[in-house]
Amino acid sequence: MAGCKNILDLPVGAISMIFSHVEELTDRLQLAQAHPILANGFALFAANAHQNVDCDDLPISYWSKILYHAGACVVSISLRKKDHVVALLKLASDHCPNLEELNIHIQSESWGVIAPMLASLKKLIRISLQNNFVGVDFIDTLHELPLLRSLLLVGFPLKNLRRIHELHWLTTLRIINRNAIDVCLWFAPLKNLINMEIMVAYVGCPDIPDCKGLWPEMKFLNLTYVTFPSEKCQNRSLPYLPSLKQLNIGETIPLMKLSQVFGSSVSKYANTLCRIRFLYKGQALDAEDANTISELKALTHVCLPGVSNKFIGQIKSDSLQELFVRHSDNLTNSGVLRVLSGCKNLRIIDFFGCKFVNKKMVEPALKILKKNGVKPDKPVEMRVNYEFGNHISFDDLTLLVIRRSTADGRFI
Repeated sequence: MAGCKNILDLPVGAISMIFSHVEELTDRLQLAQAHPILANGFALFAANAHQNVDCDDLPISYWSKILYHAGACVVSISLRKKDHVVALLKLASDHCPNLEELNIHIQSESWGVIAPMLASLKKLIRISLQNNFVGVDFIDTLHELPLLRSLLLVGFPLKNLRRIHELHWLTTLRIINRNAIDVCLWFAPLKNLINMEIMVAYVGCPDIPDCKGLWPEMKFLNLTYVTFPSEKCQNRSLPYLPSLKQLNIGETIPLMKLSQVFGSSVSKYANTLCRIRFLYKGQALDAEDANTISELKALTHVCLPGVSNKFIGQIKSDSLQELFVRHSDNLTNSGVLRVLSGCKNLRIIDFFGCKFVNKKMVEPALKILKKNGVKPDKPVEMRVNYEFGNHISFDDLTLLVIRRSTADGRFI
């Protein structure tokens, strides 16, 4: 190769490496278009560098060349803008036989053109479809994709969501909407679901056959703006999901306590549920909520921002290992000390933004940790903000690690 005087005499692999050193996208395109051999080098470069193509970050002149020359190696395509969707699907259907993931914005006026091209992508596993609430009847097209397992839908009217239950092979379903979706009534037939995330949901278990043994495989449930049945309803609480490991509730409408969300099903979840994230607004958790946390014997991770001393001090758990109580204005040093006493295996406690918790609690905390049997090889980690205190004048911090973090959770 050292004796080559012409770039066209280089092996294709060497030519592909040249493209990796050309920073400007327009320069890469011009080089690729200069000669068929250079186009082959670009194809090899693109096959390695652009298996995941985010079209929003690239000009159409560039990503269209990627799909044309190296589409067989592309496994993921994303185009969140409305423009060029038809051109994208045409290229994908012609040149991307191994495409596994697709993220696009669809409109009713172009759906008739897009649908057959989308249906031709038989290896699709994950699809994200965005709409502007005008509506598109997409279910028949998704029936043509035998490997589809994950579906994200954003901005569709309810009339387009009522047939999702037909896609019984789905394992992941995520919907972002502005009108409440009756998740049990509509999605109960989806027995293979492992992960479900719904923004604006109604959770009530109607007396229908599909609600017997509801979602037996579900491990992750994330509900935001959740409405439960009225107090007059006998089945008001969260239905029991035998495989559920993580539950995220982002604000209930109307306001409900954590203990009310679980209701009588808390005993069923006692030995199975591992993680809880419960966000609430305009209310304080009380003793019943603390008892609910304590009853969940398998619980290792809890995120409850905005707690008080009274609540946190009543949590008694031998299983709890991680506690996130950020921005709790009613939490003080005594509350942190009480939870350390009640949760002997706690190893991470994050109280960033708790303005009344400071370094004065470190010395009594160390005494509690010694009593709990904490060892230096597995210390307790406290995540604090800058105001916690810059200087810790204690000799024995082997049982305690203090880490300062930012509002987004990054460590300083």
